[in-house]
Amino acid sequence: MKKPNDILTLKMAGIFSIIYFALILALLPIYFDVNIYTAMIRAKGVCYLFIAAVMGIMLLITFVTSVVRKEPPIRYTDQRRSPMDIAMLAFGIAVIISFLFSENKKVAYFGTGGFHVGTLSIVTLIVFYFFVSRNLCGSERHWDLIIVLNTFIFLWVVLDSVSTDFFGVRTKLGNQKLQYFGSLGQMDSVSAYLCMILPIVIVFFLNQKKMQFWTVACVLFGLTAFTGIQTDGVYIGVAVCAIFLIPYALKDTLRLQRLLWLGLIWGVAITYYSVFSVVAPDRIGADSGVSGTLIHYWIGVVMIVFCGLLLIWIEKKRVLPSHKVISILSKVASIGLIVVIAVFLLHGTVNLIQGDIGWGNGRGGIWLGAIHLFEAYNPLQKLFGLGMTAASTDLSYFANELLQWNNVIVANAHNDFLEYLISTGIVGLVTYTATWVVPIVEYVKSKKNGKEWSVAKMAYFMALMAYMGQSIVGNPYSLSVPIVYLIFALYRNEDFCESL
Repeated sequence: MKKPNDILTLKMAGIFSIIYFALILALLPIYFDVNIYTAMIRAKGVCYLFIAAVMGIMLLITFVTSVVRKEPPIRYTDQRRSPMDIAMLAFGIAVIISFLFSENKKVAYFGTGGFHVGTLSIVTLIVFYFFVSRNLCGSERHWDLIIVLNTFIFLWVVLDSVSTDFFGVRTKLGNQKLQYFGSLGQMDSVSAYLCMILPIVIVFFLNQKKMQFWTVACVLFGLTAFTGIQTDGVYIGVAVCAIFLIPYALKDTLRLQRLLWLGLIWGVAITYYSVFSVVAPDRIGADSGVSGTLIHYWIGVVMIVFCGLLLIWIEKKRVLPSHKVISILSKVASIGLIVVIAVFLLHGTVNLIQGDIGWGNGRGGIWLGAIHLFEAYNPLQKLFGLGMTAASTDLSYFANELLQWNNVIVANAHNDFLEYLISTGIVGLVTYTATWVVPIVEYVKSKKNGKEWSVAKMAYFMALMAYMGQSIVGNPYSLSVPIVYLIFALYRNEDFCESL
């Protein structure tokens, strides 16, 4: 019997999966258009459709070769019905049904009513999820070049955050400052990107026996970019991720030391921005939200000194806190983060109840407008929505009326779950939510059974949790959605790799 590496079709499938991996993580982030809000978003959407066309051709070649040579088109044929696969398939079907019932099929198909993520994008991404998850093994080793690339992307973001615009892509939205960063687009898009890529790099960093230059550089610029982005969404995402990341880091001596290094590096990033805000206050705008609270030089200095002294103590004494102490610290940190996130959500809910709908750059009013819009749907629309991004015109009407804006286009609900509710209805929301519930349930089961995940699977899980957290106040952008579906595929792929 031939081994998978000796079968031509499977070789091709593996190579094509790597090409798709590279296109999504290398080409999509750096491709950009002129510094106009809609042009930047459209450019990412067009770039993804180009990648989808290339991947479509590669899929066709794979399956034709499979038929001609009578060889399997996928490497892993595990017959288990994964809840993740079922949820993905169900959501894809819900999106297609919402398109079929949509009264504006062109908008629903291409996603031009919102951020260029339409039925075509979602369906192809789910197809690619099934192909890549079964044909790409050892994905961790393919991250070396991506880490190098992101070192420069994050540096670009950092430079733009202090108004150093080498390529002329930075612009403003109305009276808001610092809205564009590098090739990643508007700050909410950058937030989503950081929440997906940075946790992966951090998990690899935590587990490297010897610190590698590019990984350290990527972590440094990534944490600095994260600190300088003026959106609380990135902090929500990182807080959700940290609920799982801190206990994971505290379980191992090496990871604990690296966690302290992360704290030290973050302290450097905070100090950098706090000094810059004094030296050149007109070039940095971290003056509100979490960024405005966090960026003070004394916070950065305290973090540097505290983490540095602990590292020196551990290195000299070669003694770590007892398992009991570490367990208590882990639980306290996780519970503390959960409380912080709960307080944030409760604060927003109370504001809505009290009639303050302008908080979060109008998110309160936009969310309330999305709820009012859904209430106005007929029974069929409540089940399947209006189609991807096809609700933007109606959403704009409700949001403008509530917030007393003057014909402002509200292209998205500014919450992924609400957006899929008004776009794909209750069926779409339930199946979409299921794709996020599955990894959490699998994580809880693994902890209960005492099973340690691979480094790569843990990295992808952390990225998914961070993205899910920021999506509470974020949007499904044409940059972030293709990447998060690839991460879903890589996460699922680890199940097959572990079974070998």
